[in-house]
Amino acid sequence: MVRMRNARGQAAVGFIFVILGVAAAATGAATLMGGAVHNSLTTSGSVAYQTRKSVETSDGIPETVVQTETVTTQVLGAITISDHNTYQQVDTYQKQVQNTYSEPGNKLVSSQVLSSTLVSTKNVLITAVSTTVVTKDSTLVVSQSTTEGEIVGGYLDTYAVTTPVTETIQETDQVTTTTTYDPETGAQTGSSTSTTVLSSGIVSSTPGTPTKTLISQIAAPPAYQAWALNASVATAQFPASAAFDGNTTSEWASDWNTQWIEAQLATPGPITYLNMLPQIPWPGTDTMDLTVYGSTDGSTWTSLQSWTNVPVTGGQWIQMVLTPPMTKSYGYVKIEGSFAGSTFDWYEIQIH
Repeated sequence: MVRMRNARGQAAVGFIFVILGVAAAATGAATLMGGAVHNSLTTSGSVAYQTRKSVETSDGIPETVVQTETVTTQVLGAITISDHNTYQQVDTYQKQVQNTYSEPGNKLVSSQVLSSTLVSTKNVLITAVSTTVVTKDSTLVVSQSTTEGEIVGGYLDTYAVTTPVTETIQETDQVTTTTTYDPETGAQTGSSTSTTVLSSGIVSSTPGTPTKTLISQIAAPPAYQAWALNASVATAQFPASAAFDGNTTSEWASDWNTQWIEAQLATPGPITYLNMLPQIPWPGTDTMDLTVYGSTDGSTWTSLQSWTNVPVTGGQWIQMVLTPPMTKSYGYVKIEGSFAGSTFDWYEIQIH
């Protein structure tokens, strides 16, 4: 029990009880990295305060009560970034605050901070960024369509060829996850994920069994009358003219380093296929790379078709059919090629 006196000197009696409670704290300020100003928040802290019970004197004049509060507050300070994560400094203070209230009604008359002491400082995580690299494979089946020609029994058969191809596609992604936290409570407040494609491409391609559909059949065009204009020749004993002389025992032998021959047609026309009789020494089999060109003037050449790794046998005719339809007329034909194990030598070449 505390005894007080009013302005007239009369005695008044009041009772003061001490309890614990929680009060909201004030706001503070902090400096953001880079020199900008950041308005920080002050967290709520525990407050010890006195509860007042006023007692009026006999003349009814209220008393004025002065009390002291101990407040613990948190102030958000500077922001720092380390390893893609963001941290915020949290400073904890204890303050002694003297508040003056008028009775009755608990009306605050004045407040004064008597002391403020920093009791702790810590960095709390507010944004966490994690990055992972993920590689994944997927498969895709696509269809490849081509047209092929074939000489069968004196006919030029044209086929539509469809081949299923299974492609394996490999993609490498960078996945970034950003998680945010409340600096006061540490509770997660949000999360987001973003994906960046680092690379993507086909790593394997496996063809399936093709299907062939006959779309046309015509009589095989006859051979053009042709003669050699230019060629790479290994020796005069085996001239380029031998390739077009109609004699299957005479031979054109090309130079080992450059293997080509040019021919002029008696009548210009479309080039549909070549009928060729190779000369291959023992063991008599080989593989061939071949490219056929066409020209209207004998100087400017257009590539018509190329083949690689074609099996050939010496002394056996082979038909190289160009992809139908071949409709443009050419008066000159150039053939470039090579055998894997010997020079590019031919008994006879027929241009159809």
